Amino acid sequence: MERRIIRYCAIGDSLTVGIGSDIFSKGFITRYVYLTRQALNTRVHPAVFGKTGATTGDILKSLNHPFLYKGIKEADIITITAGGNDLIDAAKQFLQDKKEEDFFIALEKGKRNLEDIIKRLTDIKQNDQRYIIRMMNLYNPFPEIKGVDK
Repeated sequence: MERRIIRYCAIGDSLTVGIGSDIFSKGFITRYVYLTRQALNTRVHPAVFGKTGATTGDILKSLNHPFLYKGIKEADIITITAGGNDLIDAAKQFLQDKKEEDFFIALEKGKRNLEDIIKRLTDIKQNDQRYIIRMMNLYNPFPEIKGVDK
């Protein structure tokens, strides 16, 4: 009897691509696939859709791409990394105008986009009862800038 194959769709920014994850030398996707294989004692087939520099808005728009749609539709596990680039963009704006509200505007916009991403994923998966979504991220890419930790 053949074991079930877990289909895994990774969506997101540079962390999904494998950049910026110092904790995992080969990126978190490689580690996540390995740990999932070990925990479930089965094969895991990843489909990785990541782009360095992608914001939550970029990721939301990418969900309309046919290849990504197919990857989501077939996935048992979906991971999302998103939000860090929204904050990076806000920090760049803050460095120009010194307005703290830049961060709060970016956080609200990112939050709405993340809600829309989850809604879109659940719409795509509406007839599928066997899947999980794991959201990873929202870290502070600029801890040295005063006010960013708010």
